[in-house]
Amino acid sequence: MGWRSKLESGSPQRDPTPLYVATAGLLLSIGSYAISNEGVSGTLFGSGLITAGFCIVYWFANPGQGDD
Repeated sequence: MGWRSKLESGSPQRDPTPLYVATAGLLLSIGSYAISNEGVSGTLFGSGLITAGFCIVYWFANPGQGDD
C-alpha cells in the first residue's frame, strides 16, 4: 500500500491542453503541403512547427497546478 499512496499523492497532474495545441500545430504543418500557394504554405508550415515546439517546451517546463 505504500507505493500506491506515493503514486496518488506524488507529482501534480499536468494539464493536457498544451499537448492538444501542439497536435493541432503539427496537423497544420502537415496540412500545409496541400496548399498550392507557396507563401501561404510556408507560413502555415512554419507557424505550425513554432506553435508545436513552444507548446511542448511549455508542457515540460510547467508541471501544472495539481492542488485544488
